[in-house]
Amino acid sequence: MLVDYVAAGAVVLHWTLVLTLAIGCVIVMLMKGPAYVADAYELNDSDRPT
Repeated sequence: MLVDYVAAGAVVLHWTLVLTLAIGCVIVMLMKGPAYVADAYELNDSDRPT
């Protein structure tokens, strides 16, 4: 009977950890926002000729 309780506890612990990690990943994705590339900024004093 102890094995049943340990197995049930391990399953519950596993799904709790997975759910916590998933919530953390969603929070990080929301805080980072969408990826974007900044507009090119033309430098007048660049080393390359135009």
